[in-house]
Amino acid sequence: MICGVFRRSEGGKKSRLYTGQLRLQGWPSVRRFPLETSDKVVALRRIEELRQRFEREEAGLAVPLALTVAAQKPIAAHLADFLADLKAKGRAANTITKYQSAIGNLCERCGWTNLRDITLDHFSAWRRGVSLKPKTLNDILTCTRTFINWLERQQRIETNPLRHAEKVANIKEVQYRRSVTNEEFQRLLDRTKPHRRTVYLTAAFTGLRRNELNNLKWDDFDFEAGIVSVPATIAKNRKSSLHKLTPELVAALKAERPADAKPNDFVFRGRVPRVPVFKRDLERADIPFVDARGRRFDVHALRVQFGSYVDGSGVTVHQHKTLMRHASLDLSLGTYADIEKVKAADALKLPTFRLGTASAGTVKPAQGTAQKVYATVRPESHADAVCRESTLMQPVDAVASGRKKTAGVGTSRLNQNGAGEETRTLDVYLGKVVLYQLSYARKSEGG
Repeated sequence: MICGVFRRSEGGKKSRLYTGQLRLQGWPSVRRFPLETSDKVVALRRIEELRQRFEREEAGLAVPLALTVAAQKPIAAHLADFLADLKAKGRAANTITKYQSAIGNLCERCGWTNLRDITLDHFSAWRRGVSLKPKTLNDILTCTRTFINWLERQQRIETNPLRHAEKVANIKEVQYRRSVTNEEFQRLLDRTKPHRRTVYLTAAFTGLRRNELNNLKWDDFDFEAGIVSVPATIAKNRKSSLHKLTPELVAALKAERPADAKPNDFVFRGRVPRVPVFKRDLERADIPFVDARGRRFDVHALRVQFGSYVDGSGVTVHQHKTLMRHASLDLSLGTYADIEKVKAADALKLPTFRLGTASAGTVKPAQGTAQKVYATVRPESHADAVCRESTLMQPVDAVASGRKKTAGVGTSRLNQNGAGEETRTLDVYLGKVVLYQLSYARKSEGG
């Protein structure tokens, strides 16, 4: 064991104040403590008090010093440290603001000033007395619990008092947001102001969020390749991504670009509308902001619109998650994230909309249908019906052309990599099933 005091050397001169050094049995190294005194007797007494305190802590007879010091600081000081740590880790500014607002408001409403004030009873009583929506209550609980977990990891609090707080049941009878039909979206483009048309179409064809649109620069667009690159610094998931643009959208963006535009100039900054402006655009297009089922069509619903195009394009589950930039299916996909995005975008089918001046209510037939179309010929017999059902497993364009399915379109990852043995085995099996059904149907009809 080591327990003593000394004065540090500063530029060849001894410090006026004493520093204590202490190492108890089981400690890996010596720890030093500033004693803030020039009196050696006082310094020896203070280091001895620290030695006794640490020994009692290890024996479980005293509260750790770190917890005692943390308990004396106000929650606002701890929250400031927590937010600074989030910023140092590179968390988005909106996320930091969300934590600050949720935790600060909760502490104010519950009357929490010090860490000892935080209790499950206080939180439950506050939650019973407010009329906030379940999602809002759950978001506040999540933010506060994350903050207290950070305090626990930093050894500023012994246990999380809200660890066992349960979330409020949030039963959604209908989806919160919705998409619109191609005809409705065309009316929106026809009847809105020109400087917002490209905003709406870019959001609906890429799935970019408001903050991502606001921070895009001209340098992020490659009009020759028809691609927009979203840097990781502005993406919500902090991962860069590539998004293909339709020829109509490329032409509209090139026409809107000012002659003196610089590569670092923002493209959509100040043009992404807030809810009141978007509502007026919807009124002019005869589109309800909230439909009969209570679903909204707001600016963020343009991302839902993009999701509807993805669903109707016949892409694989992996391609769907990649295009929507949701959680990946496998850790290995992160290595080739951009390549997978381009492959998935090639399979994406988007309708065509006019961006020029057009008569209200007229709609150009969409190219690249957003939904698969299947044959609808009525069968003359049950055997023909079985045969027709086996044909309905393919989109009508593949059936009409008489060509086999293009390699690499299947949902099997082995098929995409050129190893199609598993797919061929499955095709043979399905063929035998269809032949068996045909034979059984004809026997049933007496054939």
